[in-house]
Amino acid sequence: MDFSGNNFNFYSDEFSMQVRVHDLDRLSKDAIFLDLKGELSLYYSQSIKTILNNLIEEGRIKILLEMQKVAYMDSSGMGAFLTTHAKLKKMQGYVRIINPSMEVANMLDLMKLTNFLQIFTTLEDALG
Repeated sequence: MDFSGNNFNFYSDEFSMQVRVHDLDRLSKDAIFLDLKGELSLYYSQSIKTILNNLIEEGRIKILLEMQKVAYMDSSGMGAFLTTHAKLKKMQGYVRIINPSMEVANMLDLMKLTNFLQIFTTLEDALG
C-alpha cells in the first residue's frame, strides 16, 4: 500500500481508520493525522502496526491520533501505539493522542500512560 500520495481508509466491521495526509495544510511533510473509529482490539492491532510501520518507512515520524470515536481499546491496541511511540522517540518523532474518548482516557489513566504519551484535547494544541 502506498501511503505517500492520497488519503486512504481502512475499514472493517468493528474498526475504521481514516488517514488524512494532504487536507491538513498545517501538517509538516513528516506528520500524518489518523482519525480512528470503533473498537481497537487484538484482532486489528497487527494491521495497525503494519500501517504505522509503513507510514514511518515513508518518513512520517509525527503521528497524530484522533481517538474521540474509539469506543473500546484493549492492551494490544494500546501496545501498537506504545511500540510505535518508543520507536519514533529515537527518531525525534512522536505519537500524540487527540481528544480521547472517555473509555480510552480511562484506560490511559488506569495504565498510568498519561505521563508517557502526549495527550491533547484538540488538533491545534497537538500541533502547537
